[in-house]
Amino acid sequence: MRATLAIAVTKARLKALVWGPNPNSHDMAAEKRKQIRAEILADNGQKAFFSEDLQLGDLPNNVLEMIQQHIVDLVICIGASWGSAAEFEAFGVTLGPKLLAWFPLEAGGGFADGGSRRVFHATGGFDETYNPEDLVSCVVTLASIDWFGEKKFLQVYVDQARSALDKIAPAG
Repeated sequence: MRATLAIAVTKARLKALVWGPNPNSHDMAAEKRKQIRAEILADNGQKAFFSEDLQLGDLPNNVLEMIQQHIVDLVICIGASWGSAAEFEAFGVTLGPKLLAWFPLEAGGGFADGGSRRVFHATGGFDETYNPEDLVSCVVTLASIDWFGEKKFLQVYVDQARSALDKIAPAG
């Protein structure tokens, strides 16, 4: 019985996109971005990408990222650069609960809280704030991996529910 349960849990395969500052920069948020991707990849069978890994010809970045968000299950955005802020603004509402958005603590208030983040929350989206020292510690990484893990367990639940429903009402 335990083996069957373990197999069900390990079958959940998710693909994540990790947005944030350029991974080649020496910025602490870029290091955190690389760390989050490495931790997801270390989880047996999971996949994690940077948008930079998934380039396709000369498509504009916003078109490319629109396509990318549809081929992954989850997106983690470390809003520590102009690019990652633009990604949240462009796609936060359409990603909704598929997105974990991180914002610097000082980004609170004003248009962000009264506009984009408010609508994002209404779609079921989830965000967190961080302090600069959180980028040095493991707080952002661990919380991101915990969120990813919860989404993985949700996927196990959905897969099992589909299987159960197929047994009582086969499709076709």
